Amino acid sequence: MKLVHVSAVLAVLACAASCAATRPAQAPSASAKSAALLSSLALEDAPEKLADADRVVVEGIALKLIAEGPAAVKPILDDLKADRGGDRRLALVRILFRIVRRQELGSAERADCEKEVVDAGRKFLQSSQAPDRYTGIVLIALASKSDLVPTAVSMLEDADGANRGFAIGVLSGITGIDMGYRADAETGVRKAAAKRWREWWTKNKDRAFYRMPAANPVQQSLTAHSTVIDRVAGPYGLEVIDASDAPVAGAVVAYTYYFTTPDGRGEKKEFQATTDDNGRMLTSAETASSDMQFIGAEIIVSKAGCKQAAIHITPHVLTPNRFAIQVKLEREAG
Repeated sequence: MKLVHVSAVLAVLACAASCAATRPAQAPSASAKSAALLSSLALEDAPEKLADADRVVVEGIALKLIAEGPAAVKPILDDLKADRGGDRRLALVRILFRIVRRQELGSAERADCEKEVVDAGRKFLQSSQAPDRYTGIVLIALASKSDLVPTAVSMLEDADGANRGFAIGVLSGITGIDMGYRADAETGVRKAAAKRWREWWTKNKDRAFYRMPAANPVQQSLTAHSTVIDRVAGPYGLEVIDASDAPVAGAVVAYTYYFTTPDGRGEKKEFQATTDDNGRMLTSAETASSDMQFIGAEIIVSKAGCKQAAIHITPHVLTPNRFAIQVKLEREAG
């Protein structure tokens, strides 16, 4: 893990206050705000591969987009239309999934979000570009009662082998059968198997299970990814230095992890340790119980004769909640 200076961590939190102080009298619309956030989302690689400092900034933007809620859906879908690479698209799909899932099932907001996403998915499926069509089936899968199965059946005859492979993987995962279909089979053999799938769906399309999240491998994968991130805090590697960049040994590090349940029941876990001769220490890694999620951490670093340093860490939504932090202690006056 590369070091993130404390100011980089705090910048994520300070940005909202700074923007509020400088915004014009006429505040931008929520949609315009989301578009501005997306334009500042520098993501040319998978978030997991970014340096810690860049990852913290990306995570801060992702959290703000999720906080925008339904207003961010259209700007995200518009951004997905731009050919910016699979890593960015996957990150945006993960953000989109969280936004949709945060809306109450059966609510008008949830219905509107899902319709907007599914309509965009259908347009992507009409593209001549294979990555667009792949994005289309993934977007179709995000609805709580999705058309993933019939969409995958149609994709069995996609011009792109990777898309065909994804489609049969989805169908096999949901049904446990494969109808003798092979994505790389000779055209005639493949078309005959695709026909068998179409006939099977005609007979089974009224079975509600096939449209539910429990049978949806795309949603299951996205849920599993976000659950792991939401539940785990740390470890955070700390390096404490003084004004001359020399390591500070024996600094006391007190840190608290905060967790909560969807209904607001909170829990905190408190720890304390000291830095070694190299001014370093590693916080513990904590996993929340299954009904709770990590919502942030506070780290207090203190040393006799120095000003106390306080660090507030916001949770991540795209990558694991862990990175390394460099803390600079200042001498107290006098």
